[in-house]
Amino acid sequence: MILFYVYFDTMLQEKDIAKARDVLLQSEKTLGMTVGFCSLLREKVCGVVLAAVDGRVGFSFHLEVGLEFPLHTAAPGKAMLAYLPEQELTRYLEQMDFQKFTPGTITTRTDFEGELESVREKGYGIDVSEQIEGCHCVGVPVFDTERQVVAGFWATAPSSLLPVRHFEQIAEELRKGGQEITSRISSSSRCANRDSISSVIGQAQGIMQNNLNRPLYMEELAANLYVGYSWFRKVFKEQMGTTPAAYHQDLRLEKAKDLLSKTDLSVRQVSERLGFKTQNHFSALFKRKVGMPPSAWR
Repeated sequence: MILFYVYFDTMLQEKDIAKARDVLLQSEKTLGMTVGFCSLLREKVCGVVLAAVDGRVGFSFHLEVGLEFPLHTAAPGKAMLAYLPEQELTRYLEQMDFQKFTPGTITTRTDFEGELESVREKGYGIDVSEQIEGCHCVGVPVFDTERQVVAGFWATAPSSLLPVRHFEQIAEELRKGGQEITSRISSSSRCANRDSISSVIGQAQGIMQNNLNRPLYMEELAANLYVGYSWFRKVFKEQMGTTPAAYHQDLRLEKAKDLLSKTDLSVRQVSERLGFKTQNHFSALFKRKVGMPPSAWR
């Protein structure tokens, strides 16, 4: 097992790449599979392997440092793109060709944008034989202290050793390593800038809007956005005038009003469709917010 690292024209400095060294070694020891560290190349629409440790358990894939890879098939590529500011993400998406490698390859921008939304909700990217048949990967983003995504950290193995049912478990281990690397990377500022805050809030709003049929645990949402919950709640309230939980609840109640006015669903059915605990709970929340019970509002 040998670890290599070199410097490329990426968002990282060479000293930052070196800081990931022992994290990769420990992660390979824990997971028993090949792990890699990568970044986006500034002038190319691709990722590049910056460091890697080959797995020692059973058959493992070898990652060559300097290897450039397409972003639309790679777990770490998805993990990095999902957390880019919107304008920068758009620049990448406009240049991507979505080449097909296997039957599982995502080949359209629309489908890929849906995949990135899923990454934001789960907090990690996946590759299910999307570039190489029988190769599975799970990847997480790495940030600097301004919460700018600067790298990806991932594990790769044959599908027999890394089945889909293990993705969540592997992602949790990788998240620990990614957070450790993040904590080691220094930047010129210790505070999140305005663009970073806007990016976090925008991503949170998108996830909330896509999950109106169930309550969301805001601590989990913050973790999947790779920010602390206390900070997330504070800046969200400062920007939006209400807490994340209250904001999401209001979205669900607005959806309830829409269903009540445009469908023949009963109050009970609306309550069930939107994932409220009970009809009575839904009706009480609705009355407190709207000023009358759902049956009267209809």
